[in-house]
Amino acid sequence: MRILYLSTSLIYGGAEKLLVSYANLQAPEHEVHLVYFKDEPKLLPTVDKKIKIYHVKLSLGVVFELRRLIKNINPEVVHSHLGHADLIGMLACSRFRMKYYLTLHNIFFKKNWQDEVYYLAYRFLLNFAVPQAKTISVSNAIKTKLSIAKLKLSDERSLVRYNGIRRITINESSSQLRSKLSIPQTAFVILFIGRMVPQKSVHTLIEAMAMVSDEKTNVKCILLGEGALKEELMSLSAKLKLNDVIEFRGVSSEPELYYPASDVFVLPSIFEGLVTVAIESFRAGLPIIGTRIDGNTELIEDNKNGLFFETGNVEELATKILYLIENKAILESLKIGAFQSYEKGFDLELYNSWLLNEYKS
Repeated sequence: MRILYLSTSLIYGGAEKLLVSYANLQAPEHEVHLVYFKDEPKLLPTVDKKIKIYHVKLSLGVVFELRRLIKNINPEVVHSHLGHADLIGMLACSRFRMKYYLTLHNIFFKKNWQDEVYYLAYRFLLNFAVPQAKTISVSNAIKTKLSIAKLKLSDERSLVRYNGIRRITINESSSQLRSKLSIPQTAFVILFIGRMVPQKSVHTLIEAMAMVSDEKTNVKCILLGEGALKEELMSLSAKLKLNDVIEFRGVSSEPELYYPASDVFVLPSIFEGLVTVAIESFRAGLPIIGTRIDGNTELIEDNKNGLFFETGNVEELATKILYLIENKAILESLKIGAFQSYEKGFDLELYNSWLLNEYKS
């Protein structure tokens, strides 16, 4: 089968990592092509050598350039991820009749007035450019509130499949990983991995850490990621005198090592689809303190694999962190529940089998 994947970028994002992971599984038996449009392709070293990579630059002629490429490849399936790739891909595939899929990773794009413009563009293109297209929502909430309610697609064109991630084996113990990553052995470690953008509400975590550090001295908060708000967040951390508590470590090429070296993952987002870092946390047996929002509520079970707090509630987040610091038995129980959640259905092999069956159906 000839498969063409379109992705806005190849950065260390959840959508991008998901795409590369299952494309790599398909490469030995299928002809796989991958197009990205912008940013430094940091995931490129992880892409299977059998996959043909193309960089189509964002420009006035991007749709025509992609259309020429599609004609040359003649794919049986085109599958796009993320806004730029979706819109450009649908325009480029207009009047072609290959199978077309879009994976929807969020209910919102910006969570402001611009979203209505995006919804209108998607709706128009899905009806007139690629009427054969199906959406794959990464959560039930996205299917209901975006694919059906906003994009006006039928139930038959609106599929749902939770993200899958590969199983990994890390042979080092938590203590060994902490030594390797320069993390204090006895500290209670709070982890965040993600983009430093308004959607992720990282400032909520930073402000909560100020309250936690007033109560407990042996705590460490590690932030992995980059983004437009990083400098602002670093200034906030310094203003709150948290330079000894919070570490900004940028993007890591081995983020999977940080999960088993930590005690809890915090997900303070104001909106999500079905965030991959949450599944990665569960794979490592790391419980999550997360906001009670769509997407998170399909992953986190309160007091089973994590705890909830209300969006933007700094005091409640600090209280939940302190609760786990002071209740080791409950923390251990949540760790067991977290790993059991991964085992239930987030395995990458199962995801890939489902996807290929859908392509062939």
